[in-house]
Amino acid sequence: MRRFIIAVALLGAAVAARAAPPAPPPLDVEQDGVLRVPDHQLAGAALGDSKIRGCAVAYGGISDMNTFLSAAIPGDDDRSATGRYLRQFTGSRSGQDPAMTAISPARLAARADAPVLLIHGADDSVVSIVESQEMERALRAAGKPVEFVVMKGEDHWLSRDATRKAMLAASVDFVEKYNPPQ
Repeated sequence: MRRFIIAVALLGAAVAARAAPPAPPPLDVEQDGVLRVPDHQLAGAALGDSKIRGCAVAYGGISDMNTFLSAAIPGDDDRSATGRYLRQFTGSRSGQDPAMTAISPARLAARADAPVLLIHGADDSVVSIVESQEMERALRAAGKPVEFVVMKGEDHWLSRDATRKAMLAASVDFVEKYNPPQ
């Protein structure tokens, strides 16, 4: 059975990559064929981990950590809980952190070794749709197969039933396209 990954968030992956965690256990496919990967392994799994074959699906992902952090933490404002949390979680004090640049998925697009489906809510106020647009540009520039689905009227949490179902249907169609049932 071919392996595939459905990635929901890349922030944890990028931060953990910066922190250089201990080597993760080998990736494995569950009986239903879905590869379940802890957050800290998502970026590597989707962008060049030789154990992944088939395709990758990402919803509402971050493509450039510095851009995301600059938007989420304007200036040196430690007054907001979000700003304090992100600074502590990422270890970054600015939107121009070389360590964040090095682990940003868009910078690693050339390493993608499987087709990628990007899905993003048009009204996402947590992670701007610009992040997925940038990832699409980076993958195309690297000559990688990519598809991009914009969920009109949807936020970061897939709050609407119809778009939640549409996102799942698009994901399943993409996975079956590159991993046909046998």
